[in-house]
Amino acid sequence: MDFKQLKTFLKIVDSNSFTGAASALGYAQSTVTTQIKNLEEELHSPLFERIGKTITLTSEGKLLVPYARQVIQIERSIFNDLSPATNLTGHLVIGAAESLCNLLVPKIVRQFKQNYPGVNVEIRFGNSGIFPELLKRGEIDVAFSIGKKMDENNFISYLTRKERMCMLVNPMHPLADTEQVTIDTITQYPLLLTSRSCAYRSALTRMAKEHTLPINIALETGNVQALKQFATSGIGITFLPYVAVEDSIISGELIELHWAGEDFGIISEVVIHKNKHIFPALEHLLSIAKTMMQ
Repeated sequence: MDFKQLKTFLKIVDSNSFTGAASALGYAQSTVTTQIKNLEEELHSPLFERIGKTITLTSEGKLLVPYARQVIQIERSIFNDLSPATNLTGHLVIGAAESLCNLLVPKIVRQFKQNYPGVNVEIRFGNSGIFPELLKRGEIDVAFSIGKKMDENNFISYLTRKERMCMLVNPMHPLADTEQVTIDTITQYPLLLTSRSCAYRSALTRMAKEHTLPINIALETGNVQALKQFATSGIGITFLPYVAVEDSIISGELIELHWAGEDFGIISEVVIHKNKHIFPALEHLLSIAKTMMQ
């Protein structure tokens, strides 16, 4: 049994596919199949049931999952902790909400890589709702999250910042020159919103519900860049954090409406698990993030 086999095993579990695992790892599918076959032979247990194109974990496979995650986390910790402070190496995994990846996270990572080029940085994009589980499983070292505050019982919020939320339209939109808009105004027009699991979309729809106002969702997608493009084309009003749209506002592609309604209570956080060992590379990343975000 070796680290490669366990990494392949977990990649199959997470992607629910041998083909997907091979693509993610850059292996031929035959290599993935061979690794799992060898692992099963060594453990004297089948790990997957293969029925047609469908795979499911066997009871033995389910037992192996938490052990495999622990082993891979230990492997990463060894390389990260033993990296000389003067010449950091290792592997740093960041979970990042897409809204923070337009401008903020790239700036932080760019500065980090300039200072510590020997550290391999992996970014896992996703909705902030998935980060608690990824942190618990040790699959990411730190999460750059946006939405509501994470559960303080399991996580440490290293840095918290209130985020300004923006209603954005094409410069030719009927509301572009309106002095003030509220939820009553916004709900009269087509809206371009993020996915239903998004915290700030939930805040907006909850506000509309409290005012007993129907909303007209013309389009919904988890892709922030797509929302900006559709808003620029004049399809409707989009609702995004300023940190994700600052460039579009400065360029004049989008106009920020003058919101006069209630506060949405959206924050961004840099979060680690309460039991996370802060190895040197992670410590330096947190320091850079704190400087830039404050």
